[in-house]
Amino acid sequence: MHGLTLVELMVTIAVAAILYSIAPPLLAGFLEASRISGAADLIVTQLQYARTEAIQQSAPMFVTYSMKDTVNWRMGIHDHTQCDTSLSDPAQPDACTIPSSGGRALTVLEGVQFHGIAASANRNATRFHPISGTTLGTNVTISLRSPGGKEIKVIVSNVGRVRTCSPNTAVAKVTGHPPC
Repeated sequence: MHGLTLVELMVTIAVAAILYSIAPPLLAGFLEASRISGAADLIVTQLQYARTEAIQQSAPMFVTYSMKDTVNWRMGIHDHTQCDTSLSDPAQPDACTIPSSGGRALTVLEGVQFHGIAASANRNATRFHPISGTTLGTNVTISLRSPGGKEIKVIVSNVGRVRTCSPNTAVAKVTGHPPC
């Protein structure tokens, strides 16, 4: 049986030190991309949910955006008009609620769960038509940005299609999203 020489031990320690110094930045970038992708995916899911509910309930659904390029953003769904995304009591008349089996369900998505991800929307609301699921007016674009410069756009077209894209630059690109 034979042991390690001093040179072999020093090389092993040097390789471990190099890997240890490289791993944190790579892991931080991965976590940042995961956070912004998670936020975009959840926004897409909520928008598709609002569109589906408009068709199923035969009533227009409004998605209200409280997004002014801040990490404290909110998005809410309501079946009458725009709603106040800051209200947390579903009994309040302007709360973001929709009918559910137990009365009215609060439907607010908050950005605080996506640490550091800032959002802005080019419009205050989207209205999904109850028959066709289309929207009125121009496309809505929600821009999400991470502290490190990653960016994803969530776009709602006039026909009700919801999609994501990411700028095709080295800093902003998020894998898994087509280029804008």
